[in-house]
Amino acid sequence: MDWEVTKLSPEQFQERYTELTGERTSKEPINQEHECQKADTTEEQTPSIIMECYDAEYAANIALEEGISAQAGVLVQVREVRNGDMIRKEFRKVYENTGYLSSDDSSSSELVKNYVLGTLQDRSRLQLSFSGYVAHLQRQGEWEARNQRAKDPQHFSGSGFFQL
Repeated sequence: MDWEVTKLSPEQFQERYTELTGERTSKEPINQEHECQKADTTEEQTPSIIMECYDAEYAANIALEEGISAQAGVLVQVREVRNGDMIRKEFRKVYENTGYLSSDDSSSSELVKNYVLGTLQDRSRLQLSFSGYVAHLQRQGEWEARNQRAKDPQHFSGSGFFQL
């Protein structure tokens, strides 16, 4: 799997969140920034400065079979923290119901998602798990696309980690 990371502006996040969940998020940029700036009670009490907090899309590119590839991804919140001279990134949260599975090739096959789940293993490690199948379409007649049916679905599943 190859990883792809896209930092999202507040407008891009809102659009992508709505596209994936069918809902608009209720968070406002000002409240989000305040929430992200809050110190975590589980952190050790060393002086640190939060440099930036932003939303991002983390996706894995998956080669399934000859000429068919898919992308599984999820939306997350990331923040950059400065501790002395060192700056580190850390995951804050994975947004619920934002897991997706997509493919560019839709002419001869259909990609069906069973699940895509992003899980934070710790602040620097995101696990992305996915399952689905590729259903090859067989035309009953050349003249109508709606006469297509799936034959011999090819199941796939996997899991990968992204380390900050």
